[in-house]
Amino acid sequence: MIEVSNPSGRLITFRVLSPVEDGNAEAAATQLRGAIGRLNGQIIVCTDLTDARTFAPATTERFVQTMKADNPRLERSAILLGPESPTLLLQLERMVRESNHPARRTFRDPAELAEWLRPVLSADEQRALEAFLRSAAVSATE
Repeated sequence: MIEVSNPSGRLITFRVLSPVEDGNAEAAATQLRGAIGRLNGQIIVCTDLTDARTFAPATTERFVQTMKADNPRLERSAILLGPESPTLLLQLERMVRESNHPARRTFRDPAELAEWLRPVLSADEQRALEAFLRSAAVSATE
């Protein structure tokens, strides 16, 4: 299952929830492209993959294509991974490298992610990011 939202300003949030299915990749890409298309100018994306598992090769390729397509409009992109996902971490780091954008990073610590995004966020966007990260922490404990 996926959730894509534009909670404030230029901030787009993207979350993958259980059950994680590779068949959702096309829908996820479409929803993400739609959210980006509704905004003008540069965007900031925060992705929560704490509930995700390793992706199939076709899913990986679809997400890399989506990431590359977003590059011209991307100011920063932060991807939050769970502490129990070493294989997914390696896969995502490879995907980030292949997307070829220096302002994409992966994180395991939500506080570090927030600190990295904070300088480019408005006050409203910062509050929306904090709410998004709090909801990730709640779902991780359920």
